[in-house]
Amino acid sequence: MSPRLAAALRFAFTISAVNLLAYGLFGPGTASTAASFAVISSLYFLDYDGSTRERVGAYSASALVAFLGLGVGIVVSGHTLSIVIAAFIIGFGFAAARALRGFIARSFIGAQLAFVLAVFTQDAPAHSAELFTGWGLGAVISLIAALTIFPRQHSGVLREALSAWALAAAHYVRASDETRPTAAQQLQQRRDALNSVDRGDMIAGLWSARTRSLAAMVLQVHQVTALLDLIPQHRHHSQSALAEESAHALENAAAMVRIGAAPHEFSSLVHAREADFEQARQLFAKTANKQDIAQRLDVRVFSIASESMEVLAAASQGWKHPSWSLIIEPEHSLISVIKRALRTDSVWLFHGLRTGFALAASIFIATLLGLDHGVWVVMTTLAVINISYTTSGSAKTALGAVAGMLSGVLFSVGLIYLNPSWAVMAVAVAGLAILAKWLLPTTQLFAQMSYTPFAVANATLLGWPEQHGINIERAEDIFVGVVVGVVATILTFPFGMKKLLTRSWNRARTDALAALEQVTRAVRENEPVDSHLARAQSLSFSSATDVVDTVFVGSVKLGAEFTVIVERLRWLNLALLGHIGIAHLWDMKKNLPPADPGCDVVQLWSQEAWDSIVASEPTTPAEKK
Repeated sequence: MSPRLAAALRFAFTISAVNLLAYGLFGPGTASTAASFAVISSLYFLDYDGSTRERVGAYSASALVAFLGLGVGIVVSGHTLSIVIAAFIIGFGFAAARALRGFIARSFIGAQLAFVLAVFTQDAPAHSAELFTGWGLGAVISLIAALTIFPRQHSGVLREALSAWALAAAHYVRASDETRPTAAQQLQQRRDALNSVDRGDMIAGLWSARTRSLAAMVLQVHQVTALLDLIPQHRHHSQSALAEESAHALENAAAMVRIGAAPHEFSSLVHAREADFEQARQLFAKTANKQDIAQRLDVRVFSIASESMEVLAAASQGWKHPSWSLIIEPEHSLISVIKRALRTDSVWLFHGLRTGFALAASIFIATLLGLDHGVWVVMTTLAVINISYTTSGSAKTALGAVAGMLSGVLFSVGLIYLNPSWAVMAVAVAGLAILAKWLLPTTQLFAQMSYTPFAVANATLLGWPEQHGINIERAEDIFVGVVVGVVATILTFPFGMKKLLTRSWNRARTDALAALEQVTRAVRENEPVDSHLARAQSLSFSSATDVVDTVFVGSVKLGAEFTVIVERLRWLNLALLGHIGIAHLWDMKKNLPPADPGCDVVQLWSQEAWDSIVASEPTTPAEKK
């Protein structure tokens, strides 16, 4: 059975079982609603590819976060100003936490749902026991379901994909002139396979050094792939000792990331590069053959990436490689990830402020209008905000989402007027749950169109017997939420995310060229390397990838626009690797006498790297004209 179908059936079975159990234990009311919300939070919004132990920890963390949301909502309920302030903080925290990626960051949605439920529960302090009991029941049953009902077995697909790519890279390094085209094709296929499994729920997120190392390995894959696209086939120098040592490092990385064991001793690529440089220096002193010297640069840069893969693979298992301090940057820490997310130019900070404002505004308006079902205002606002933020045409998408949301209410109204029994309604909820979960991995627009009928029908079931006219009130509340969400979207992104994409690319490109030009000049003219430019290049690249992650996270049909963006990101990846390589050359040259032939070799390599990277910069059709 496919994981997607298994997830849909698991969610439908669990929501039905919890609704039946909660309704039997508590009857219609607060506890039953809380139990149902807990299942939606755990099994609709979340799904996790982890071992049994990891899943227990992850779902438990999600439940604890939700309990925190309930507690805050209960404490501030009845005090409008306190509610608005708390709503802003929780909305901001949920959105900004996406910078940490992965399952645990996404689990913060439980705090949002629980907080909203508590805020709109009349006299929440008096019903606190029901809220906690109901949510606890739903969370426990959800955890049991995740472990037993078509469980998503731990497959380690991300580690497997990284391992397969590293082995293919080792094969490529050793390939002869005749076999190299086939090896390059296989390496591209492994990279594409990695892209197909590199999703946010494959790892817990960037919370630990191990998972941050896995994320960094994915970045290395894209850097090396961009490098190989640039190197002419005849330029590869596969018979050197440096190439063989690079292959050993890649084989170690493949084994360590997958099974935690290495077939070879840790590589000595620093010494291998020194030996290769000495050979190049002596050769140039004898022949001054620039072509032969230039082709050695390719394996040299490739060796840096190979060493990084080995170091990061060791770190992904909790080991410390001897070259750790040379490869792992100071930014490779949880604190640095959080600091980058809170920079004034960070897309995560902007999204956090935007979501916090939308959540606070929707709750304030629902409270001000005295809406009995204000929760629909809030949930609709958040849906519009999130849908509009993860597409390149945000305002248009936000308006298009209205039809999907209102269709759910109309469907439910029609279902209610058929006067079904409770059993028939329960069956309808189960069917709608399957559809909603099945369509969730498609686009966020279709996901919302399928989720709204389920949510309204589920609310009807929990409030049985349904009161006449209540669906009309829900429709009105959803309309208010749509207006709030659309207004917030138009105020922040009137032209969608396209301008933000363009601005982030332009800045990253400018910073990359500035850093590369300066480090190349430093090699040529014996100047110091400007560390501020290097850091600016790294930060602007991270910012550009964050924007792309945000815009296309829910996209299925990516099209030509995404192809252009991918090519730009590959070039930025290559520019990062190129800067590291040229900085290594500068470090070598500063210790050489001015008249040493090695200075000519280093300068030749640095200029060759600069020329190749600049020449490979992607251009759009408009730019080509």
